[in-house]
Amino acid sequence: MLSFQQYKILSVERKAHLLWHEGVYLSSRKHNNRMLELYEIYGFFAEIWFTKIDHIRTDNMIWKIHPFRSTSLLEPYLPDYTFFDTDLESNFRGI
Repeated sequence: MLSFQQYKILSVERKAHLLWHEGVYLSSRKHNNRMLELYEIYGFFAEIWFTKIDHIRTDNMIWKIHPFRSTSLLEPYLPDYTFFDTDLESNFRGI
């Protein structure tokens, strides 16, 4: 298992290999004509940014890999949810 700092300094090819073999695929999205895939690995997250949306995933099609720990960067992957208020009692009044 690698630390976040150890993972960040690896080559793009090594990062991709580890994501595909040891990471957990979570989601994908489109951004500025690029396809992004989100993974969890070693307790942090990493996005693979591909060169174009219509390409098949291969190592040489990767534009960059962005590792991160901040959960705020997960927002683009979340669908629009209506969350309950923190006051649970108010959520169930009238039921």
